[in-house]
Amino acid sequence: MAELFNSSDLQLVPRQDQVLREEIFVSVRDAERAGLGISDQYCVFGIQPLMPGPKDEEFAARIRVSSEVNPGKLQINQLFLEYIGFLSEEKPFWYIRSAPKVIQVQNLVVEHSLEQENIGKEIESLNYQKEALFEGRCLLVESSRNNLSLRVPGRGNFYIRNIDPAMSTLREKSIIVIGKSTQIGLFVPHRKSGVDMVVVVDGSESMDLRDFFHNGYPHSRLRGVRVALELLFKMKLASGSRVASMAMVAFGNNVKMLYPSKFEMRRIVGKEQLGTIRESINHVNITGLQKIGIDRDGTDISKALKWASDLLDAYSQENNERIIILLSDGANWSEDKDGRSIDEVMPTSSDPAILAGSIKRDSKIRIHTIAISDETTYNAYLRHHPKEPRRNGYIPNKDLLRIIAESTDGLFLESPSADLLAHILAELGEGITYQIS
Repeated sequence: MAELFNSSDLQLVPRQDQVLREEIFVSVRDAERAGLGISDQYCVFGIQPLMPGPKDEEFAARIRVSSEVNPGKLQINQLFLEYIGFLSEEKPFWYIRSAPKVIQVQNLVVEHSLEQENIGKEIESLNYQKEALFEGRCLLVESSRNNLSLRVPGRGNFYIRNIDPAMSTLREKSIIVIGKSTQIGLFVPHRKSGVDMVVVVDGSESMDLRDFFHNGYPHSRLRGVRVALELLFKMKLASGSRVASMAMVAFGNNVKMLYPSKFEMRRIVGKEQLGTIRESINHVNITGLQKIGIDRDGTDISKALKWASDLLDAYSQENNERIIILLSDGANWSEDKDGRSIDEVMPTSSDPAILAGSIKRDSKIRIHTIAISDETTYNAYLRHHPKEPRRNGYIPNKDLLRIIAESTDGLFLESPSADLLAHILAELGEGITYQIS
């Protein structure tokens, strides 16, 4: 790495900024003297220790050429200097070197501990401040280093939990850069001892529609639910997790238990029980749903959520996390007297989104929702089946499912992908990741 500037060349002047960014500003003349262009570029800012022995401290930064900076001076973000512990009154020797390899971060998950009641406000705040807090930030990393953190003023250090490209792929010292296109997630660790969970499956007639694709072939929406559930229980519960007790219910116009057979939740205690849970998934088909008494001529999401919350209120342990996982196409519907499906007009107290907010407020339950199909896929299905009438009650409603999840600080997944559903369970053992958009 070639040396561009050092403390013998230029006078370092702290620059007052409102946000923390690793930024260095240099005059046009000094940039030309160092062989720099006028565009921004990344560099290494190094500090030599006052006493011999310790290694130099080095940090990633971005050089910005500015006509507002006088020749012979170098301006550095004041908050950045404070963060790295640079004490200008001691006048340590510093230097700026050209950057090693620069890597744009594609995906980033940062970890931050929050109280449950503060999660919604924090996500809203980070969404609003994403550009100021994250975009343009950079870090100097080496392949042997895996304890990275990002300083966020007012919030302390955000530990970097996951990053893509992964640090293990680095073979040399590099600067990683968070840009506008970087997908950012906030991981909030759980503080509860265990998880009590109710899985809620939509078993209405609309779930028979064959607009779910798996391995390149069309299947019913119910089959999509089964694929997801089979992998979920096989991969996660079998290998252990914080799930302490669970139940599964199916619903249409009414609600019935899938597991166990009566209104209760069962503690997860062994592999035999896991086998019984997986057997209950076999009822997620037309014959099985009819056998347990599901009225399939309609979809009452509110009734299903109330049933699931009542289970958790009755059987959940006091110190456990409480969650509901809802798999549905999101269409609330019933049939009129002539057997035609109609959008269901419900009183406010029965609106699923409003009810979900009440459940979160009164019972501290988070609801994760998984959309089975979407309107685009449904429309494509109708184009290939022109004799099939368009039924309002069969149109997927992803917006409703999204609102239900958001109103309870839960996750909304836009497809019944088994991998995505397993992602929810994969994080139950430690916490949950919220996307910053």
